[in-house]
Amino acid sequence: MMDLSSPGLPTLRDDLELLPGPRARGGAPTWTVYDPVRSRYFRISQMAFELLRNWHMGDWKAIADACSATIWMRR
Repeated sequence: MMDLSSPGLPTLRDDLELLPGPRARGGAPTWTVYDPVRSRYFRISQMAFELLRNWHMGDWKAIADACSATIWMRR
């Protein structure tokens, strides 16, 4: 099991772009990550987007708490 209290998340690159993506088959929102260094696009889920959006918090516990609150509010 992962220790959620451990610090030390790596810093995300500033040049990565998070863009709204198309709806998934079931209608759920998706997001697209654009990596200009690799010239690649990656489709991610709403939950993955929430994790990345809160990454600046720096530790898993804070990120998990923020994501839980955000996802709960959308239901």
